[in-house]
Amino acid sequence: GEKVRGKLLAGEFSTGTEVYLPFIIINGKEDGNTVWVNACVHGNELNGTLAAQKLAREIDPKDVRGAVIITPICNPLAYREKKRLSFLEGNAGMGESSNMGEVFPGRMDGTMTEKLAYVLFCEIKRLATAVVDLHCWGFGQDSKPYTVIKKYPDEKISQEILNIAKVFGSPMICTLDMTQKLNEPCGQADGCPLCAGQYSKFYGRDGSF
Repeated sequence: GEKVRGKLLAGEFSTGTEVYLPFIIINGKEDGNTVWVNACVHGNELNGTLAAQKLAREIDPKDVRGAVIITPICNPLAYREKKRLSFLEGNAGMGESSNMGEVFPGRMDGTMTEKLAYVLFCEIKRLATAVVDLHCWGFGQDSKPYTVIKKYPDEKISQEILNIAKVFGSPMICTLDMTQKLNEPCGQADGCPLCAGQYSKFYGRDGSF
């Protein structure tokens, strides 16, 4: 087992400035499933990034069966400004008026936000057996921790998601009946379970399960 850090090139601005996605991979000593822990779809949701970074520091490869892939800052442009949306996402005049969470699976010939989503979807998500997507409320807001899960037409996937959510340990689980196509980090069509943890205070949880 080993722990590896790296970054994926998502795109380049006309100024020559490159945009990267940082990642950490923890490979266990034994074969098994691959869990993708994603954070910071919205740049002002810092608790998820803290939890993901804490998990990356504390998890020991010898305790892992399979692999854990962590992307602690999946929207670096918004994170840099500590705002929910980046300066591009909220600027309709620049061709980007969308929330990153709504553009998956993205496209490489699109806007920078769509490129980031595409790299996440094609390079990270395709490897995942399950996804834990970390969110929280923004500055000046507070709530108790809770987990959001999506109910899909495939009952097997829905049950797998519920099992993950229970192990995750949140005191409240919210179920959304989503039978239509979703533009999110994990869709139902390819059989990859998703649950989203929501934290507004850092309660010492490390995002693991």
